[in-house]
Amino acid sequence: REVTPGSTTLTTSEPNVAFRLNGSAATYQRYHDLGVEAASVTGGRLTIDFSRSTFSTELGVTSPSMGVQDVQASGTVSASGVFQTATGNARVLGGTSLDGREAAYLFEKSLNQGALRGITMWGR
Repeated sequence: REVTPGSTTLTTSEPNVAFRLNGSAATYQRYHDLGVEAASVTGGRLTIDFSRSTFSTELGVTSPSMGVQDVQASGTVSASGVFQTATGNARVLGGTSLDGREAAYLFEKSLNQGALRGITMWGR
């Protein structure tokens, strides 16, 4: 579907979309010395069910001192394409393009020794 200029409502003809990870950036902040190190997103998935206004996502993230972590979240998608965590082990806040072809989100996961933060970009 085409998006009407000035529209703020999500318009997609596909009820359920599995996005692929196009890009990411992440950091791990250590609490004991306040150091920050780069983290790598090693893969993931993002599925949005536009017909039910829900999403679910999972990422693998690693850094030298943090090791391997999984990021999992699911929640709701608004009529304008904004989505946020309802359940999971991390906080997620993101959105889709109004045509439902692209998505991006910020994530944050608190750990005993620090905090993992990042951003992901998704496409079809």
